[in-house]
Amino acid sequence: MSALRELAFDECGRHEMKTKKVEIEVYVAGIPEPTLVQAVAALPPRLKSILKLLALSQTREEIAQHLKISRKTVEYHALVLAGRLGIVASDYAAMARIAIKTGLIEP
Repeated sequence: MSALRELAFDECGRHEMKTKKVEIEVYVAGIPEPTLVQAVAALPPRLKSILKLLALSQTREEIAQHLKISRKTVEYHALVLAGRLGIVASDYAAMARIAIKTGLIEP
């Protein structure tokens, strides 16, 4: 079980945080977990390293400097990753969830 916080608004426009208990889904980015693990395992080493760095919230510029490639190349690889994993290239949260689920980074 996981706690999910929900922002609720009353009739006056004030908001309050509510917490709900929800089941953790076995799907990440719409892909069943076993398929997701296989998809990440099949990635070339360069794409895995970019996924890991994006999941750690590094900017594309920082990744480019770290890997000694251009920012445009990092952006291209992010689009390729997004296509292979079924997510949006700017969705760092989904990349982090995928990297954690597949063991690329520690939670």
